[in-house]
Amino acid sequence: MKRNRVIIISAGISIVGLLAGLAIFGFTLENMAYGVIFAIISIAIPSFLAEYAGFSKSKKMEERFPDFLRDLAESLRAGMTIPQAVTNATKTNYGPLSEEVGKLNYMISWGVPFPEAVKTMKNKLRYTPYINRGLSIILQSYYSGGDIATTTESIAAATTELQNVEKDKTSILKEQVVIVYVIHFIFIGIVVSMYGVLIPMVGTQPSGGEGFVSLGGAGSPPSYAYFKILFFMTIIIQSISNALVAGETMEGNLLAGFKHLAIMLPISLVTYMVFIYPVSFDVNFSILDKEVSMGGTISIYGNLKFEGNMVEGGEIEVFIGDIYAVATSDDKGDFSIEMETPIEKDIYDVKIKATYEDYEKIVNDQILII
Repeated sequence: MKRNRVIIISAGISIVGLLAGLAIFGFTLENMAYGVIFAIISIAIPSFLAEYAGFSKSKKMEERFPDFLRDLAESLRAGMTIPQAVTNATKTNYGPLSEEVGKLNYMISWGVPFPEAVKTMKNKLRYTPYINRGLSIILQSYYSGGDIATTTESIAAATTELQNVEKDKTSILKEQVVIVYVIHFIFIGIVVSMYGVLIPMVGTQPSGGEGFVSLGGAGSPPSYAYFKILFFMTIIIQSISNALVAGETMEGNLLAGFKHLAIMLPISLVTYMVFIYPVSFDVNFSILDKEVSMGGTISIYGNLKFEGNMVEGGEIEVFIGDIYAVATSDDKGDFSIEMETPIEKDIYDVKIKATYEDYEKIVNDQILII
């Protein structure tokens, strides 16, 4: 029930965030793709975090379970009854296990038979293998009339030994987890290299963010937006997969992968935002003569580059005081503009505004009118 509540709340927040983000940044397919992916992550992570918190709590309870059994055995050997021994154990701090020991004590003090109280505790802690098996053995010993003190001591010793073996195994498997991390970061580096080097080589063309694949026909190459989303989904899936593998390898449980995901995913996202997500739109230009007579003309030459490729059809606007001129880049990405100069002597700012699809770039320079 608690998990369902977490999912419902996180889903509601994610949907509101998705709609708000689209309202701010625009309802393009590219933005919708990013929004949906982040919404799914936002829904999954709280649920995963809640499950991991329960798993982590169970591990801590199992670590203190042998201490509880030893204290119980010592109290029984000192002549206490089982209810007295359990009550005495509540005075010791067993971490998260103390809450369950307290509940066991309350049930026994309220007249619940010891076997029934232990069964209730066992059912509640059914996802803790060491505690579950230990309580089952105690019940069997109780029903058969065995020595509970001796039984609890034996269970404590056996549990401690098994936990030590598990720790040794974990220590040995750390090297395998390091390999998983190395593979993950190598993969992220390959993704960045593919986008920065391979994509310009194959001559992909941007589509303006309205779709992932260009609509110019069957021969049109995929857009840059397509590759950005593809690489984004790739690193997300890779981060989650490697984190789960690391958790399963290290602790034998997929939930343990959450702490590895908390490291891999942020690093992957930062790498993506720094090296892949930013749009590269450059305006290269030169003014032939920066000292011009009043009423003369100046020539401006340059080119437009989008994601490393020369682009055709970009609009270039030039402003010098109140004088305005416009041009369009050709199939090689080049443009040239000749325009009149102001008729008063002064130093004038030259503002060049380049627009390509939904992207805009402004650069400035100065000229001297003599």
